[in-house]
Amino acid sequence: SQQELAPFCVARNLRLTAPNCPQEVRHIEFDSGGMRYEAGDHLELQCKQSGPTIDYLCQRLGIHPDSRFKLRGQPESLPAGVLPQTWYGVRELLSGRDISLTSHNIGALNAREEVMKSLEKNDASELRKLATDAEYFQQARKRRGMLTLVTLLKQMPSLHVDLVELLCLTSPLRRRYYSIS
Repeated sequence: SQQELAPFCVARNLRLTAPNCPQEVRHIEFDSGGMRYEAGDHLELQCKQSGPTIDYLCQRLGIHPDSRFKLRGQPESLPAGVLPQTWYGVRELLSGRDISLTSHNIGALNAREEVMKSLEKNDASELRKLATDAEYFQQARKRRGMLTLVTLLKQMPSLHVDLVELLCLTSPLRRRYYSIS
């Protein structure tokens, strides 16, 4: 049945795997606000980052969350999901970015010489290990849980990342599609 888009709230969120298991599997139930679904209907979920996460990132970036900006350049040279000469609100853009980190995008951060210079010595050595040693990266994820840009910024207070670097290190959150059966 064709229905309008509506926001859903998470009604129940249960972790199905053991707390010490690195693979996190969850059972999530949504409150549909009275919407009814039939077999064969499709559901699209578009997640957003939380307000406190956005506020923390903006504070670390030194920008106001309600600021607006646009980037210049060729589309292929810009971060994924960002179009040239288009005005974006900082809060809206950051709320739709995936801030989980992989060794690949930590490696991209590691490659930035000016960022490495701003790190304290012990932070720099840990960041280099995270970026270059897959085994160390997996162990760090187990110790810290899901490694996110916020986790890294909190653990390494001397690490400086600007808005463009942050956009290059992250990607747009993917939409998830489900069929009702």
